[in-house]
Amino acid sequence: MKNILSFEHGNKKGTSKKEVIKLIGKPDQINKETGAEIYFIEEKTGLIDPNGYINLHLIYKSDSKLISWRIENVDYKK
Repeated sequence: MKNILSFEHGNKKGTSKKEVIKLIGKPDQINKETGAEIYFIEEKTGLIDPNGYINLHLIYKSDSKLISWRIENVDYKK
C-alpha cells in the first residue's frame, strides 16, 4: 500500500475504504445526507476563541472505492 489516496475514474481503481482507514484513521463524523466521511483537519483560531475550521470530506461508491474528496473551509462570522 502506498501513502497516496487515489480516486476511481474510468478504468483507474480508487483506494478502498479499508486502505483509507489504515492510512489516515477512522473518520471523525459521517454526513447522514451525503454519506461523506468527514475528517477534522484543523480548528482555526483567532486571538482567543476558534474562528473557523477545515475539514476533509471523502466520498465512496457503494463498493467502498474512493471516488471524490472536498475540503470544507469555514470562517465564523465576526
